[in-house]
Amino acid sequence: MNRSIFAAAVFLLPACVWLTQAYALRNDAQQPIEIEADSMVLDEQPGISRYTGQVILTQGSIRITAEELVIYTEAGELQKMEMQGTTQQRASFKQLSEDGAEVTGHAMRMEYRAAKSHLILLENAELKQNNNFVQSQRIDYNTRQNSLIAGQNRPNNKEPKGENPERVRIVITPDDGPDAQ
Repeated sequence: MNRSIFAAAVFLLPACVWLTQAYALRNDAQQPIEIEADSMVLDEQPGISRYTGQVILTQGSIRITAEELVIYTEAGELQKMEMQGTTQQRASFKQLSEDGAEVTGHAMRMEYRAAKSHLILLENAELKQNNNFVQSQRIDYNTRQNSLIAGQNRPNNKEPKGENPERVRIVITPDDGPDAQ
């Protein structure tokens, strides 16, 4: 690996941890879930509920907005949620971390897989905390392991011919600590 690329990677890796070290409020999971929508269809047998039209889901500090929200349950336990935005307004979520920072995400589509605590943001995706953010077409955020992967996964890192490779954009803003002037 080129020495300057290696140095940049070594420098940026610890700096990117800003997002993964922000733990969500511990009591959010114990709070009641409230959902508002223009309409709702429940199919209890397979455990699927579909909410459409200006959907708002809240639970503690968590707030999810979407044009459509589909919730999949099994034996009364959440398995997966799918959120869909519109061309005018992407699906979004926000949540407070234990240190009071707000983490927000926006994408055309989002999936939350409960068993793995895995949030996937797809199409025009952005994940932000304070003035720091990551933009990509795909962002995978594991809330349990506090890990983040951005960008498309391509076999052997090969881009299809004739297409521009996807770029990930990361902005990390320095803290205004006591020594900053």
